[in-house]
Amino acid sequence: DALFMTVPTPSGLFDAGRPIVLGKQTLYSSGRLAGRWAHSTELALGLPQIADFMFNFPVLIKRNVFAATRRHIARHHNTTFDEAFRIIATDPESYCQINILLTYAWYFHRDEYKWHLASMPGSKGPMIDGTYNVPKVRVAAHARGLYRSQIQNYIRFGYCHACVATGNCLNATAQAQMWQLNSWRHVAILNWDHTGHVWDEGRWAGKNATAAWVQEQHYKAVRGVQHKWPVNVSVVLTRHFSYHHDCSNPDDSNKCLDPRKIIHKRDQDLLQYQGRDKGTEKFLAVCKLLYGAAGHTDAREAALEDKEQKSQRLIEELGTRGRLTNQQLIAPLGRPLVSP
Repeated sequence: DALFMTVPTPSGLFDAGRPIVLGKQTLYSSGRLAGRWAHSTELALGLPQIADFMFNFPVLIKRNVFAATRRHIARHHNTTFDEAFRIIATDPESYCQINILLTYAWYFHRDEYKWHLASMPGSKGPMIDGTYNVPKVRVAAHARGLYRSQIQNYIRFGYCHACVATGNCLNATAQAQMWQLNSWRHVAILNWDHTGHVWDEGRWAGKNATAAWVQEQHYKAVRGVQHKWPVNVSVVLTRHFSYHHDCSNPDDSNKCLDPRKIIHKRDQDLLQYQGRDKGTEKFLAVCKLLYGAAGHTDAREAALEDKEQKSQRLIEELGTRGRLTNQQLIAPLGRPLVSP
């Protein structure tokens, strides 16, 4: 359920041969753990969870940690791993295997990894002075929770930032005029699970921990790998947002087969697409020029968006949404709005 948002590079995955680990620090607050799955992680290991690691992909964990973690859990619970796992699985907040494995790695294999853990209010010492909290670009993130228009935007953002940095955009004429795109912040690769909050530690850890410096270093590395785009990249970039799978959370246990739920999903999709902020709209307008025949692309998208608007008007004219049939909910592109 992950989506690549930029070009991955060796230096974005490994540091001097050590796997790079990104996380968001877990802190204790008023005697309670603050962080997802923190309780079940401590239940499993008998050690406080150091960070929530379910924000960056791919997750890189050395093989030796898997067996060592199982042995540690079995010893901690004084039973077999299978029986210990039954205990962990009863936690009402469920558990996260990635957090368990990397928390174990932090305590027993720390020097084998390069740690980039976002600080939190209350972080102290090496957790905020640049030792462990220097930001790092996320090459991929959860697609789960994203509407189709958001997925489309992330793909286009990634292409345009990378092609300007490397000088290999499909439209070379437009590329020569788009040098200013290098100054735009690529927010998606510098925030946490689509929150929009840019990860910047410059205030505490110095210039080399600012978001601007981290982004610059990433695209310097992208230029170094001499990345080339696949031959069908223009097809991917010019697709309408309705092509992509809807990864937002299902509205009901029937996978949105209820017509009213399907309409709700469609409304949310349109709102997400139409409600983009002015900065995003401006960047996308410039970005669109970089991937080929802009006139053809504009006409195609305009036609598809017109169909979307006509479909929306049909919904409004029919009045009571609960009376819509499944046939009336077929998308203009000839397929159901939500796959059964």
